[in-house]
Amino acid sequence: MKKLTFVAAMLLCAVSPLMAGGIFYNSNQSAEYFRTFARNAATDNADIVYYNMAGTVKMEDGLYVNASNQFFFQKATVETQNNLLLGEKTYTSDNPVFFCPNLYVLYKQSNWSIFTGLETIGATAIREWKDGLPTLDLLSLQSGGSGNSYLKGSSYYFAWRVGGAYQMNDLFSVAVAGRVVTSQQAVEGYIDTAYGKAEFDYTDKALGYSGEIGFDLFPMKNLVLSLTYEMATPLKFERNINDGKDMGGQFKDGEKKNLDLPQALRFGVSYNVTEAFRVEFNFDTYFEKYVNFNRLDDPVAGIDADDAYENTYAQGLAFEYKFNEMFLASIGFNLTQIGQKKSSTVDISIPGGHADYWSVGIGGQVTPIKDLKINMAVEYTGFQKTYSNSDFYDKQVYSLTGTMPSKKYNKEYINMAIGVEYKFM
Repeated sequence: MKKLTFVAAMLLCAVSPLMAGGIFYNSNQSAEYFRTFARNAATDNADIVYYNMAGTVKMEDGLYVNASNQFFFQKATVETQNNLLLGEKTYTSDNPVFFCPNLYVLYKQSNWSIFTGLETIGATAIREWKDGLPTLDLLSLQSGGSGNSYLKGSSYYFAWRVGGAYQMNDLFSVAVAGRVVTSQQAVEGYIDTAYGKAEFDYTDKALGYSGEIGFDLFPMKNLVLSLTYEMATPLKFERNINDGKDMGGQFKDGEKKNLDLPQALRFGVSYNVTEAFRVEFNFDTYFEKYVNFNRLDDPVAGIDADDAYENTYAQGLAFEYKFNEMFLASIGFNLTQIGQKKSSTVDISIPGGHADYWSVGIGGQVTPIKDLKINMAVEYTGFQKTYSNSDFYDKQVYSLTGTMPSKKYNKEYINMAIGVEYKFM
């Protein structure tokens, strides 16, 4: 069997999507979003600094502060099938995330607004595989070890945006913003070999800049149409090997490769059917086919990132009902078609990234006193269906055993969010 080598894309814990959004992009940016899955055309709360910045001119005059935190309870599994070397085994990662914050500050006056926001814009997660993963176990066996391995990673993408909006007339508004994104991804682990543990421990960091522009159209009373374009954010990650743990030279200190955040185009339409009942539909596109993902190239497995990804699409539908001035309830649905091709799935790099997702969220908003809003939500996200794939490393097992193995992937999330907004003026 050929010697297995590792790819610089060993990011399984870090780059798997959290709910709706692109492969590396989080669209869950507020508690309001989790209870609706559609905020692109909303004009009510200050979280629209992210979702519909051109719509901020429809807010009441004043200074708003909106803060929220999200709690993720996630489970991912990789199951070996027909693998005569590793046997039938299920590998599980189920690490919760208790801190995923967002903060928005908005000042609206007359027909203009200025705003700023802090967002967990990209994949922010912890993923620990206490029993390793099939490919790592296979490498352990190749190296004369017992077939044991371990892998843990963490990731965050934080964005800071600053911008403003202006209402041109009764029908049209426009907004622009600039954004800086900082990201850190850390991976550590080992495989058991004939000579002991072969350890790896590295941290990758990147900093990038981009901008965005948004438009809102108000063709009739109670109807809002929105369109927001986010530019791609180039992110060239530089690797730092920690404590010399480079797995015998498999990982290179100082190596630089790109894993950009893609362009995004977000459309929304919101309509107040009555004063109490609002419906909104969203459609998002993430242009992952047109950015630099060379950090995910795997020449050993024959994966070229330029060919491995298409665009990701997400659709959201929300129903919101206002009972009175104090209570509001909503339910939202989302369907995401991930742009990663099934043939590019490898367990040590974005396991299960290929599968499409569906989500449902429920929640409400309480206004206990004037100018104070509290949002709460709970949501479920899962694969539309589990899927299996035989990758390059499975084919290596086939060359030895004559039986073609595969790996079955699945993910599920149950998440909660709470947010508070206060209008000061």
